[in-house]
Amino acid sequence: MESPQRFSNFNEMANITCIAKWIPQSSGERLFLALYEYVASHLPPQFIDQSWVVSAEGLTEFFRLTTVMELTHRCLNEGVDLLSNFPDASTEALFRRLQMKVGLTLDVDFARRIAQQTWHASHAYIHRSLKKPIIDQVHRESKKYCCWCGTLTTRARVQDYDTATVEHIWPEFLGGTSIIDNLTIACYDCNTRRQHAYNWSWFSVHTFSDKFSATNGLPKEIKLAVGIHRLVKIASGHTSHSSEKLSLKDALHRVQHAIPPIPCEQDTRYTFFEILNLAME
Repeated sequence: MESPQRFSNFNEMANITCIAKWIPQSSGERLFLALYEYVASHLPPQFIDQSWVVSAEGLTEFFRLTTVMELTHRCLNEGVDLLSNFPDASTEALFRRLQMKVGLTLDVDFARRIAQQTWHASHAYIHRSLKKPIIDQVHRESKKYCCWCGTLTTRARVQDYDTATVEHIWPEFLGGTSIIDNLTIACYDCNTRRQHAYNWSWFSVHTFSDKFSATNGLPKEIKLAVGIHRLVKIASGHTSHSSEKLSLKDALHRVQHAIPPIPCEQDTRYTFFEILNLAME
């Protein structure tokens, strides 16, 4: 029998709406609440065509991405736990577990497909192995530039930031296998900062509003978010670089590096969505 408690988190998340009802004590709060009320019925014209900001389509996509991230991790956590303790567990056993603990109860056929894909991704993570012959092949065949920022890299350790590292384009943590089609070169800095991110909403990008510094540049996390967004768009066939669907690695081959030029002006404050707009192709 399914436990209703398993689904309470989703119910609670669904109820977090219309939260802007507190009593403001500062002018900043009053400004925020006034704008909250304003955009409910009026949308400034510069936002109308920016689907990542406050359009219905943009909000739907943002919450779809964040929900998928949540569910991806929940499914993999359950799959890795099951297969680590019971290596011979079937996809049917995992399916029942995902039904009970993750809440995949609707559309049984679809849920079974998700269970099968979770089983393979969990198995890939448990048995992950990046061996030296593959590492050597990636270094031989890949560009000598970081796939994200374009920094010229070297395999010999000179500085941490420009050391060439093997990057799983789809993160190993999320079932990304160590095959040539999922491997490329990234500088140590990008590889470390990217961690397990696989879409732009992974980062707290919407909170960024700071001055662009000619010395320090934009924060690497912001640039990586823009680069991931661009890479996925290219792979989806939604840019001038491609009008057809591609693999993520093929999409990287269409550009020298994923992070595009971002023409910010020094000592000017930008929100993330303004930066994303500046980087649009």
